[in-house]
Amino acid sequence: MSIHPLHSETLGAAAPLAATTQEQARRLLSLTAWGVAMIEAILGYEWLLSALNKLSSQDYVRDFSPMLQQVILPGNPNDWWVSFMQRVVVPEAPQWARLVERSEFLVALGCFVGAVLWVSGCFPRLSPG
Repeated sequence: MSIHPLHSETLGAAAPLAATTQEQARRLLSLTAWGVAMIEAILGYEWLLSALNKLSSQDYVRDFSPMLQQVILPGNPNDWWVSFMQRVVVPEAPQWARLVERSEFLVALGCFVGAVLWVSGCFPRLSPG
């Protein structure tokens, strides 16, 4: 028993139906890509607002260490996390604050690039079959 690929010649009257189904699949993938791109752009916008708020604030870097001190109060059930925060993050709080600012901006940029790639069809490849 051999299996042969289907061609339009072997389909006869079903060929227009197959072409219509492929076109519908392409449209669905296109709409899906636009939907994912919109969601990703909205998430990127939120990350960008958060990053810009931190970057424009004069108090964010200064207030980062006191904020962390409140988070690691005694009674926190995550001992390993409290230890990490006390030994690694709190002593270098200004550097960590700057890292958070820049990282949020880069996440926003990545979301916007991802949205553009989805719409352009470059990521992932949106051709059926």
